[in-house]
Amino acid sequence: MKKQLLSFVLVAGWLAGVAQAQTTTGTASDTAVPVLPKATVNLQQTAQQQPSASAATLPQTQQYLLHSKLTGRTYRIQTMAVGSQPTEGYMPVYVLDGDMMFPTAATAAYTFYHHAKDNGAQPLLIVGIGYDNGKLLDIPMRSLDYTPPMAAKGKISDSQPKRGEADAFLRMLRSELKPQLQQQYRLQADKAAIIGHSYGGVLALYALLQHPQDFSHYIISSPSMWWNEGALQHLPASYFKPLLQAKQDKFVRITVGEYEQAASPYVDANGERAKILADKQMVDKVDAMAKRLQALPNQHLRVESEHYPAETHTGAMFRAVLDGIKYTYRAH
Repeated sequence: MKKQLLSFVLVAGWLAGVAQAQTTTGTASDTAVPVLPKATVNLQQTAQQQPSASAATLPQTQQYLLHSKLTGRTYRIQTMAVGSQPTEGYMPVYVLDGDMMFPTAATAAYTFYHHAKDNGAQPLLIVGIGYDNGKLLDIPMRSLDYTPPMAAKGKISDSQPKRGEADAFLRMLRSELKPQLQQQYRLQADKAAIIGHSYGGVLALYALLQHPQDFSHYIISSPSMWWNEGALQHLPASYFKPLLQAKQDKFVRITVGEYEQAASPYVDANGERAKILADKQMVDKVDAMAKRLQALPNQHLRVESEHYPAETHTGAMFRAVLDGIKYTYRAH
């Protein structure tokens, strides 16, 4: 009987504590919060009370949205200022497919500069240009923004992405993005780099040939030379006229991976994928473009090319970004 009475007193005391805690209006520090027995914890409710996950951010970077009047599209702009701003201003490095490639370019530039005494790295402003849709790679948008305004060769089905608005995209960089960056950073007047891979490589190549006033350094990684039935392989001499007339120094690095044409060890040498790679002839076509650029009679033009051994189309991208960042402050 005494044990039952003692139990009743303890339970009644605990319930009173609960009631007092629920009616107390003091701060969190002076409010007694009862601890419920483990057997009564609602596991589902506890899980719901945990803070929800949020998108990861890269330290020392900034981002904002640019609503372009020239293209009618919204771009996610990410920036990292690497090193103290030089007197003459930062050299901006515009990274296409920024949602996917900006983290690699930014961390590479930061790491190189952190060890500048060993490698001669210089301050840079890394600028990633992506899209406001949560995707790492937006196929329809990059197809539209990164391809030249050329007549379509072959049949284009209705299901294929729209294309051919590279001029509008480059105007956006020149007339909208650059002025916005200049509101926050001092930029060098005569130096700017562009890094593009695949379709982005097509855009960088097009900018070099048709709008050479926009950039001084071009990192052209695995450009899709097969695009539009290989039209870029058969450009008339007149297409190179703007570049031939350029009076400012132009530094061009064009690269491609070995396994963008030959089958890698993971690909059946007699299978469909091997046939596609062989038919695209990426290595041969990139080499042909590099040689054509190197043969142009312009003393202001410097062109170098490289094959990445044992690299696929995706692997070549990372090699090109790392080498491209170094190229921006080594090529003079």
